[in-house]
Amino acid sequence: MTPERRHDYCWEPPPAFLPETRTAVMDDRERAQPRAPSPEFRRVLARCGLRSVLIALDRISEILMPQPFTRIPGAGPEVCGLIGVRGRVLTVFDLCALLGEKPIDTARDHRILVVRAADRVVGLAVPDVATVAEDEAGDVAEAAPGTAKAEELDLDRLIRSKLA
Repeated sequence: MTPERRHDYCWEPPPAFLPETRTAVMDDRERAQPRAPSPEFRRVLARCGLRSVLIALDRISEILMPQPFTRIPGAGPEVCGLIGVRGRVLTVFDLCALLGEKPIDTARDHRILVVRAADRVVGLAVPDVATVAEDEAGDVAEAAPGTAKAEELDLDRLIRSKLA
């Protein structure tokens, strides 16, 4: 009898280290998974030049790939324009320009964060979405070498100041 065919004819009990039931395996997996921090501490880290900002994850509904904007005549540099997302028209703001930094080049790679702010749904164009920070202590270390410590962003105040 060849070794490959041996399993067809012989039954061997499972090794002792295997659990007896499938539920025991599932229980072990559930215990082994790290516990996620509460949602209020999960934030997205976005970069605008040398500045890094944190946006609460529960405020972001999605992150979109670059799309062409419809420019709004007479709008300032902080307004990129309008985009259509699943039948809705969203105003897209340039986060860097809102923060007083150099406006992003929308011809280059960027992301659009669809967020709820100031009782509206708007888009925020950002040059780089770095990571999701899950720090329960409430402070995040340096975002990257050479950048300042990340700061929490008050979206409501920021967007209301431009809508008024």
